[in-house]
Amino acid sequence: QVVGKVHKARTEKSGGANGAMDILKIMPRWFLMLFFWGLKTLDFYGKVPAVLKEDDPNFASVFLTNLGSIQCPSVYHHLNNYGTNSIMIAIGTMHKAEKIAADGTRQVRDVVELGITLDERVADGFYFGRSLKIVQHLMSHPELLDRPLKEAIDLDC
Repeated sequence: QVVGKVHKARTEKSGGANGAMDILKIMPRWFLMLFFWGLKTLDFYGKVPAVLKEDDPNFASVFLTNLGSIQCPSVYHHLNNYGTNSIMIAIGTMHKAEKIAADGTRQVRDVVELGITLDERVADGFYFGRSLKIVQHLMSHPELLDRPLKEAIDLDC
């Protein structure tokens, strides 16, 4: 699904957010200022038109960016006051690192760093701390992600 959406965004030149940007880029600055003021006002009241929201990554639960694809390290991405997402995750480049295995031996493994920024306005630190423990457990046991969503999982964390 992600690959399909990325391909569509890169190749489709009309409609959605891409179509709106094609129109806006030829407008005078005073119009752009008025337009974006109106858009921020609509966002404040939760009334942004669906045609603009459907391709905008700011209207998601999590904003995920793969900086490793352009050979950049992970960063702690800024949050913004537009849209609905409150979690920014930046994936860095994959590299080799020495890690200690569960049996105490040293192994060289492929690792990737993540930069995760959480918006404290949507939940407190205790909730986010617990959520990160769950994410860490799932990353350590990815086979759990293959189970059906309705099936209960003992996270043991």
